[in-house]
Amino acid sequence: INIGMWFERFVIIVVSLAHEYEPFMWRNYMPSWTEMAILAGSFGWFFMLFLLFMRILPAVSIAELKEVLPAPARRSGATAGAQAQGRIGSAEEH
Repeated sequence: INIGMWFERFVIIVVSLAHEYEPFMWRNYMPSWTEMAILAGSFGWFFMLFLLFMRILPAVSIAELKEVLPAPARRSGATAGAQAQGRIGSAEEH
């Protein structure tokens, strides 16, 4: 049974790939410049949308980057309150 089914499919494929009767089907296919332009445009749109997507939603999450990056260095001699008021150092210097 399996050999018969394989032979049936083989015959269907071989017959479909046989030489065509219409003369316009005898030549090899050569794409025109319009078809090549459509193909190039399709690739261009794909890569543009892909790069735009990668710009908006990067592949590496920010949480992973925070784990890898070193901690920011703190300034010595200044407190957060003094920086907010525009003073750096102690109040005795003024």
